[in-house]
Amino acid sequence: ESGRVMNRSVGLYEPVSYIKLGPYSSLQEGAVRPAFPTKITARFVIGEADGVPDSTRFIQGNGARRPANIKLSDDDIAVLTREFEEIGGDPSILKFNQGGQTGYVDGLDEIRVRGDVLPIEGAFHPRSSMSTRAVLAHELGHRAHRGTSVDIGAWNDEFRASYWAAKNSPGLSQQERVDLLLDAMTRAEEAGVKINMNKFMKKTIYGYE
Repeated sequence: ESGRVMNRSVGLYEPVSYIKLGPYSSLQEGAVRPAFPTKITARFVIGEADGVPDSTRFIQGNGARRPANIKLSDDDIAVLTREFEEIGGDPSILKFNQGGQTGYVDGLDEIRVRGDVLPIEGAFHPRSSMSTRAVLAHELGHRAHRGTSVDIGAWNDEFRASYWAAKNSPGLSQQERVDLLLDAMTRAEEAGVKINMNKFMKKTIYGYE
C-alpha cells in the first residue's frame, strides 16, 4: 500500500507543498504521476505568460516549469507530438490541455500534457531548463514502471523515471540526457539520499567513466 502525492491548491504568496491523500492502487483511475513534483516549500508570484493573465509562476530555484494553465496551441501540440514519436512514444496516449498538470496517469495509461511541459528559458535548475522532449521522455520513464508500488511523487519514483529516460530513450541529445541525469540526482539530493554515480552516469555527464 502506498500513498498518492498531489499538489495543494494555494493562493497568492501561500506556501506550496505536497500532501499524502491516502492509499494508492496502481489500478486507481486518474491517479497521476506529476512530471515535476517537489517536496521543497516555495512561494509563487502572479504574473502574465503568453497572454494568460494571473497565471502562477514559481520563483526559480525549486525546479518549476512554465505555468500549467498556459494552453498549448495547435503548433505546440504538433511539435510535441513529433518529439514524442522521436523518442519512441505512441502519440495516441498523449492528452493535451487535460488534467491539472503534465504527468503520467497509471490507471488510464495516458500522459497528460499541459503548459508546464515548457521550460523556463535561462534557468539553471535542470528540472526547469530541460527540454520538452526530455520531459516527455521522463513520462515514458514512469510508464516503464507502471503498476509498481513506489509512492507517486516519491524521490525514487522520480529518480528512476529520469534515469530510465536518459539511458533508454532514443532520439535524445547528449544535453537532454545530461539534464535528465542531473534531475535524477537532484531528486535524491532533495530527499537527503547520496547517490554514487555509475559508469553510465559518469560517461554521460563528464565524458569518462
